[in-house]
Amino acid sequence: MSEYKLTDERKKQIRRENLQVERENLVVCRNCKKEVPKEGTLMCEECLETMRQRTEARRMQLKSKGLCERCGKVPARDGRVTCDECSKKKKICDKESIKRTIDRGVCIICRKEKATAGQKCVKCCVKNLAHIHGISAKDLWEKIEKQNWACCYSGRQLKPAVNFSVEHIKSRYRHGDNAHRLDNIAVADCDVNKMKGGFEKNEFLQMVKEVYEYLKLDKWGI
Repeated sequence: MSEYKLTDERKKQIRRENLQVERENLVVCRNCKKEVPKEGTLMCEECLETMRQRTEARRMQLKSKGLCERCGKVPARDGRVTCDECSKKKKICDKESIKRTIDRGVCIICRKEKATAGQKCVKCCVKNLAHIHGISAKDLWEKIEKQNWACCYSGRQLKPAVNFSVEHIKSRYRHGDNAHRLDNIAVADCDVNKMKGGFEKNEFLQMVKEVYEYLKLDKWGI
């Protein structure tokens, strides 16, 4: 009779399941056996910080020697911090980790909140948009709450990763860096924002009015 062997994937899955059970049942820090572990981890905050410092010191030591930061054996590739083999392994691990996160229905950025905006949570989605437009996430949240999650032009309800976008009332095309001032930022429906394009607010409203008045005539039977 041939001996049954576990596949590498199954072994990883068993380790993950055992760690999850240990996290749920752990009362004291796995390392010092004294403090209460930080939520979602196996160690207390102090032990985690000590581990981070040791990891960073080892990383800097290997980097100064030109060795791979992961295995510490093979010289790192030019311009990188890891060797080819470790880079491949990391990519595979990252893909597997993201897949597990998506399967759990959790945000792929923070790995904590429920993913309600595509593959991200609402907070991370807003934070990402704020970073792209060079404003703080706190300021953008205040704008959203002030507008009550409604488009500044049409009143449509906004949903992150669906129809949510950041609007520059005075266009970036005409006003450059001045357009990024906080008092020039609002939130708008994606489709409405595309329609506005590089128009100023009054020009956009005038165009919408002209289109509406002309279509009411039904001149061409459209």
